[in-house]
Amino acid sequence: MMYKKYGKVFKKLRLQKNFNLSEFERCGINKSIISRFETGKTMISFENLYMALTELNISLAEYDRALNNFSADDVNIIIDKILNAERKQEVFKLKQLYNTCINENLFMLSIAVKSKFNILSISEIDTLRILLFDVEIWGYYELSVFFLTLEEFNEPYILQTIKRIIHQNNHINFIEFSYKRRLFEILYKASAFFSTRGDERSARFLLDTYSIEEIGDDLYINNIRNITIGVYLYYFKNKEFGKKRIVSALNIFKELNQEVYFKYYKKKIAEILE
Repeated sequence: MMYKKYGKVFKKLRLQKNFNLSEFERCGINKSIISRFETGKTMISFENLYMALTELNISLAEYDRALNNFSADDVNIIIDKILNAERKQEVFKLKQLYNTCINENLFMLSIAVKSKFNILSISEIDTLRILLFDVEIWGYYELSVFFLTLEEFNEPYILQTIKRIIHQNNHINFIEFSYKRRLFEILYKASAFFSTRGDERSARFLLDTYSIEEIGDDLYINNIRNITIGVYLYYFKNKEFGKKRIVSALNIFKELNQEVYFKYYKKKIAEILE
C-alpha cells in the first residue's frame, strides 16, 4: 500500500537526522503514532505529518522529492556545488549547475543559481518571492534558495521572511549542524546587508537573534559573525574598529589555509565597504 511507502521514507529521513521517536512529544505527537506510521500499520494525519516534518526541519517539498526517489542528499550535493562554484567565481560551472537544476525540476534552485551569473528579471524575482512566501516548512532546500538570493529582495520582505524562519526554529539547540549553519549564514548575510542600507536596528536585531552559547563552537560561523560585527561597527560606530575586526576575522581564514573563504569574503567586504 502507498501509505507504507510514506512511513518508510519518513523513517529514513528521521534516521538521517538522528532523531529519536520520543523527541516528537515536544510537539504533542505520541511516539507510538510515529512508530505505527513508520512500520506501515496506520496512516498519519496530515496535521501530525506536518508537525513531525517541522520538527525534523524538512519541508513538504523535500519529503515529496524523497517519496519520488530523489533524495535530500542528491539536492544537498547540488547546493554544495553551487556554493563552491560561487565562492570560486566559476561561472562556467554555475551555468552547468543551472542546467542540472532545470533537468531535475529544481525550479527555485535554478533561479537561485542563475542569479550568480546573470541578472534576474523582475518576473523571476517576483516568482521566487511568491514561492518563498508560500513556504510553510523551511527545510534545508528552501533555506539555501533564500540564502543564495537574499539580496534580490527588498528590506521588508527579507526581515519578514527571516522572522518566519526564526519562529519555526525556536528549539535551536536541537537543530542538525548543516541546517543550523545555513540559518546562521542567512542571519549574518542579512545583517551585513542591512548595515550597508543604514538600518542599524535590523542589523543589530539579526546579530543578536541567537547568543554565542547557541552558536556553539562552529569556528566558521563564529568567524562570519565577527566579520558581520565588523561591518556593523564600520557603518554605525567606528570605521577603524570595524575594519580591524574584519581584518582579524579574514586572517583567521588565511591562518587556517582556507584560501577560498579568505578570497571570497575579502572580495565581498571590498564590495560593501564605502
